[in-house]
Amino acid sequence: MSSITNASSKFRLTGMATGIDTDAAIKQMMSAYYSRVDKVKQQQQVLQWKQDSYRDFIGQINSFKSKYLDPLSSNYILSGSKISTFDVNTTDTSNAVKMTAGTGAAEGNYSVSVGNMATKASSLSGSTPYINLKEATNNLTFPVVLDNSNNQITVDGKSITLDTGNYSSLSNVASAINTKLAATDDGSGKLSDSIQAVVKDNAIKFYHKVKIDDTNNSLKVTVQGKDYNVTVSNGNYTMESLASQINSKLSGATATDGVTKFPTGVKAQSTDGLNISFVDASNSSVAGSVNYSNSGAAVSTTAVSLSSTGVASTTVSTPNVSGNTLSYDQKIIKDVNDTLTVKIFDGTSTTTKTVKLAEQTFHWDSATSEFKDASNNNAISTIASQITTQLSGTGITADKSVDGKLIFKSTSKNQITITGNGASTVGLPSSFTVDQSISDKMSNIISGEVKFTVNGKTFHYNFNSDTDNKTNPDDIIVGAKNKSIDDIIRDIESKAGVDISYTQLTRQFVMTSTQTGASQTLTGSDTTGTFLNKIFGSSSINKTGEDATVTLTSNGVSTTVKQSLNNFTIDGVNYVLNGTTTSPISFSVNSNVNKGFDSIKGFIDSYNELIGKISSAVEEKKQYTYLPLTDEQKKSMSDSEIEKWETKAKQGILSKDSTLENMLLQMRKAFFDGVEGAGTNLFEVGLNTSSDIAQRGKIIIDEEKLKEALKNEPDKVMSLFTQKSTSHSSYSRTMGSDDRKERYNEEGIFNRISDIFEDNISVFRDSNGRKGTLLEIAGIKGDFTEYKNSITSQIQDKETKIKEMLEKIYDKEERYYKQFAQLETAMNTMNSQSSWLASQLGMSQG
Repeated sequence: MSSITNASSKFRLTGMATGIDTDAAIKQMMSAYYSRVDKVKQQQQVLQWKQDSYRDFIGQINSFKSKYLDPLSSNYILSGSKISTFDVNTTDTSNAVKMTAGTGAAEGNYSVSVGNMATKASSLSGSTPYINLKEATNNLTFPVVLDNSNNQITVDGKSITLDTGNYSSLSNVASAINTKLAATDDGSGKLSDSIQAVVKDNAIKFYHKVKIDDTNNSLKVTVQGKDYNVTVSNGNYTMESLASQINSKLSGATATDGVTKFPTGVKAQSTDGLNISFVDASNSSVAGSVNYSNSGAAVSTTAVSLSSTGVASTTVSTPNVSGNTLSYDQKIIKDVNDTLTVKIFDGTSTTTKTVKLAEQTFHWDSATSEFKDASNNNAISTIASQITTQLSGTGITADKSVDGKLIFKSTSKNQITITGNGASTVGLPSSFTVDQSISDKMSNIISGEVKFTVNGKTFHYNFNSDTDNKTNPDDIIVGAKNKSIDDIIRDIESKAGVDISYTQLTRQFVMTSTQTGASQTLTGSDTTGTFLNKIFGSSSINKTGEDATVTLTSNGVSTTVKQSLNNFTIDGVNYVLNGTTTSPISFSVNSNVNKGFDSIKGFIDSYNELIGKISSAVEEKKQYTYLPLTDEQKKSMSDSEIEKWETKAKQGILSKDSTLENMLLQMRKAFFDGVEGAGTNLFEVGLNTSSDIAQRGKIIIDEEKLKEALKNEPDKVMSLFTQKSTSHSSYSRTMGSDDRKERYNEEGIFNRISDIFEDNISVFRDSNGRKGTLLEIAGIKGDFTEYKNSITSQIQDKETKIKEMLEKIYDKEERYYKQFAQLETAMNTMNSQSSWLASQLGMSQG
């Protein structure tokens, strides 16, 4: 609720001169205003109770749905097997085959044996390669090693001594320098107020800051001949940070002519740390300047004076100073950053290999933005070559990735972890695992241009470019340099109608047909490059699936059949194949009408209980004389009295709720509207509505009639309750009215109920971005709608209104107190004058 302090709660001494109880008077004067606030609070409380009631019903519907309409539930009613009038009994414990009997099954003794399972066409073969690559997290980062011979620098004549030791990066050194600057006095304050060290271009650059305060924070920015007035926040800025501050103020700014808007895409920058210039969106120079508006002087700084102690040692870093730039040589130093420890676990034992990087110095090539060795070779390539040589025979190599980082490659299933003091130097975290995932780039595996076909579809990628080549519209070459493994395999899957996976367990790519059976084929061939050969182990793929071979025995007669799926139904018995068998599995099918009856009755009983509770809520009369209690009312009541009152106040909170009434109407209709093709109706199988109005449309079961129907016409009963739509096999909350009607007419009763629940409590967004109706209204905990729903919005609106009303009340109270205070002052003055006059009159009489 509101956090505003009530003015009347302040400690006041009032009424000393007037004798008026000011607090009581003002309280009485404000009572009507506070009553209005209480009314809004009561409206807010009613909304909260309504939301709680909605959420309670959402929870109950969810529980019902989870029990009967969730495929993972043991009570899943839509499978049909729950309504089956047959039991399948077997002593087999292998679970190689799971049997269930449904419509069309016959009692008797059976056996089943599986020669082979149905399989997909698959690229997996003995030549399928193991592929496991992982790129370093960071670029090369060399440590800076300081001792007493190289830890001093002089900045604008002030000597700074850095702590000795190993700094893992230039950024850490820059941070340490800035800390020292903050602790150094330049005669007018901290040195950090006027100088800052920042890392740029693999070096530490020192920049003077400009001080902005109330005397100079109004700047005139001139761009392309137009002037713009900008007021920046006070502070000490480098030219670069000041440019950023100016940019934040220029967006949408209008020139002093009152018309011209600041040009889109133009921004301020500082490339030298001394002045501010302007560039456009294409980084081309734009005429512009920044001046102090009160003096006309340009905003600029001078260069920092910098010097350092130079050393030549193999065990520490040599500092180099050029202008305002401090850099250090980039070294592999013995016992500092020269070791990588590689642990290889093959599933049984762990082998440890130690890689020693050669002591050497690298230099930064700003032209190519990379480190190079003394022979001007790329530093990553040099280091990778050393690693590969020392790991010879392990199946592990190192290379330079497409992003210019170190990358490790393995051609085995082994688990590989890398640690050591050189890990951070080569861009690895403290413990690095070579563990490729589909989010990694495919260009780390495949390079250059490749063209291949899969199932007659042509694919053309260039893994050295990130731009599509559309020169030939009939053969577009996709720029795939920055596409992930997942991007590429999903592209192939969607166009070629195949399934592709990479598993981190086996380190292999596998391509298969989407279905099982001998009719399934998988073809592919490399045209340009070796994509298929590299990924799947063959430049030419031509595979077919296999049918399952199953022998079934019924009444002593055995028949061997071929099935394209591992899940099929013959003579009313459904078989799910989980593996091959070494001997026939015997089972029996026995009639059990009670099984189907108990399932239907359980569903109906739970359904009746659910709609009974909802019906009671919407039909319950509202107790208009019982409003939510105010805070003042609660003060004079006991806890039990408050509870009894609020129980009454909550009655009828959802009375005549149109959303719930509509849902109940749909659920009742779902039972009694005919099901196309079912061959029976609700009355014929022994179900009807209660003639008792108080039962609110509950379903009444004629047990004998239902059991008779299950015994004589089980297929019709099953169709009535669980038949699926053939025209629209899947349900969408945004499907058109004609499609919705067609699906509804073809669906069994229990499937209709499932769709109704989907409309009302689905947590998934439809194509319009909406969730279930009840969730949109009231939300549910643990979901996005908990805080984003219509009732919560109304509650928040009430809260805002209460806050605004209280602010006005407190302002009004404060005015009243001031007025009473003025009255007190006037009375005190009058009393003083009266006393003086009385004293004067007394003296006169004397």
